[in-house]
Amino acid sequence: MGNISNAERKRRIRACAEAGPAPTFNYWGSVWCRRCNYQMGIHPNVKGMQMTIEAGVVLDLEGKPIFWHLPPGRTGGSLPDSSELWDVLWENRRRLSGFAHSHPGAGEPGPSYTDVTTFQAIESALGRRIDWWITSSDHVALFRWVGPDKYSYQGILMRTEPDWANRLRELSQPPTKDGKETES
Repeated sequence: MGNISNAERKRRIRACAEAGPAPTFNYWGSVWCRRCNYQMGIHPNVKGMQMTIEAGVVLDLEGKPIFWHLPPGRTGGSLPDSSELWDVLWENRRRLSGFAHSHPGAGEPGPSYTDVTTFQAIESALGRRIDWWITSSDHVALFRWVGPDKYSYQGILMRTEPDWANRLRELSQPPTKDGKETES
């Protein structure tokens, strides 16, 4: 949006929000508004777009959840790691198929640079490759290392969603006003 004042930025976003559902585009795993070029995960009051926060799940070889990763400090743009997550990954490394996490907004999800470097670091620590899933509000994509570069991951959009996808989306809603996670 360039060098504009905060007041002008807020005015443009408010006007965009009042115009109704905004067309979006994906760029490096983030969803952006085509109207005002503002990131949708933090775009206020846009009808049809719900603010979400990232959530994650560790999956076993049968595709079943082992651990739901919901750390303090997660936002619409980041999912902090934790010693608890690392312990789960390490303790389950032989029966681990992969890790899934959510991205805010709709559209085909893609990994950010932080995602890709995290994929590589975890695989290096585990000593093997695993699957990496990313969900948006309406799609699921699976990413795998294809090489030769250590950050070369390629994704495919899933036609059939895994059983855990809807629960991951539920857990990607912000906590209620009393601070509790979404119940199912």
